[in-house]
Amino acid sequence: MNMIWKKARETAMSKKKKFFLSFLIMLMILICVFCIILDFSRFSSLPHDQELFSSYLIKRMIVLLSVVIVFAAGKDSYHPKDYQKMKIIFLVICLGETAFLLENTISAVLLFFICHFLLILRNGKGLKNKLINADARVKTKLKLSALCIGITSIVLITLFYTCLPLKSNSLPVISYIYLIILSISFWVGLAAYLLNLFPLINAQMIAVGTACFYCCDLLVGIDIFIHSSYAGLLISSAVWVFYTPALLFLALSCYKFTKFC
Repeated sequence: MNMIWKKARETAMSKKKKFFLSFLIMLMILICVFCIILDFSRFSSLPHDQELFSSYLIKRMIVLLSVVIVFAAGKDSYHPKDYQKMKIIFLVICLGETAFLLENTISAVLLFFICHFLLILRNGKGLKNKLINADARVKTKLKLSALCIGITSIVLITLFYTCLPLKSNSLPVISYIYLIILSISFWVGLAAYLLNLFPLINAQMIAVGTACFYCCDLLVGIDIFIHSSYAGLLISSAVWVFYTPALLFLALSCYKFTKFC
């Protein structure tokens, strides 16, 4: 009887840890809502074309909380190797956010390039074999999703680059390269779900997380290149609407959800 009880305690997440994770998730959501309200309040104040410094710093707490969620996984992680990969990925995200905080845009873009490259390796593990053996319906869905992602990315970036004034002439080439890795990362995230590369809940979180990351980074890219004060304000205010769930879902995707029972 004692052995059965001991095994149950080992396989189930402790109540304290569940409470801790719930607290972190609620805190992330509350900070996100607060920052979004703070951002949109700029529409009624001047100067409205700059981000509030207080909001700029508070938002980074969301990133730190997502890192804590990943590092807290420990024995409750989906797989030890996956856990190590996710720790590295979220440390790179932290470095990227630090670069943005220091207004070093080029370094930030390069760090997030590395982040998406690592996400592709992590989310796409076993993709080649699964893709070869996938049925025709799944392959069709993957082809259509790749086509839609590619067309959407090219149309949006080309539209904004040609129709709106640019802040810099040195970043577009880097941004197009980044767009390629971002699009691949999104597609691999969808493939992880469609091809069942992870357990169902983990795969769903990966798909939603990468989709939100894709939308977020598109908005960030557009925000970097446009002068229009109201359009830029709207776009920068909407970034964290997607970025917070991207971080949250990807962070939680490294957990083994049978242990939540």
